[in-house]
Amino acid sequence: LSFIPNSASSVGTGAVLQTQIVSTTAVTTRTSGGDVYSAITGLQGSITPTATTSRIFLSGNVMLSISSRTVVVRIMRSINGGSFVEVGSGVQVGNRSTAHSGMQGDAGSSGPVSTGIHFVDTPSFSLGQSIVYRLEAKDHAAAGVWRCNASQSDSNSASNSTRTISGF
Repeated sequence: LSFIPNSASSVGTGAVLQTQIVSTTAVTTRTSGGDVYSAITGLQGSITPTATTSRIFLSGNVMLSISSRTVVVRIMRSINGGSFVEVGSGVQVGNRSTAHSGMQGDAGSSGPVSTGIHFVDTPSFSLGQSIVYRLEAKDHAAAGVWRCNASQSDSNSASNSTRTISGF
């Protein structure tokens, strides 16, 4: 076991300078608004890179359930308190919306189902600026209720109700 000093000048190529973990058991329930992204409670984190050549690797799982068919997730980034912008999503073509990942449920399924987050970001920033990432979700079909970290039934008395944890 060896330790590397935490400074940009002492670390070579490919080294990990920082690790930040964001996780939550909070339940987010979206019941209206349809095809509109909403922030997922507790899935926002901040990092202040120590080198302007830093790459940010986001990896994790979001546990989602939906009463209709598909819920999609996107990654949003803000640099130094600026506006949030979408990063890591597919290309917009025609009227299709963009997303990083998503999950599809079947009628009658309770969920939740794991949705992966895996993205390497290469943001442009100045030293000392913080970068905030947050995850947002929406019902892609605008037809049902979606939940994060809870099954669709989400009842204290139902044996098929499940509570989970999400993070990146």
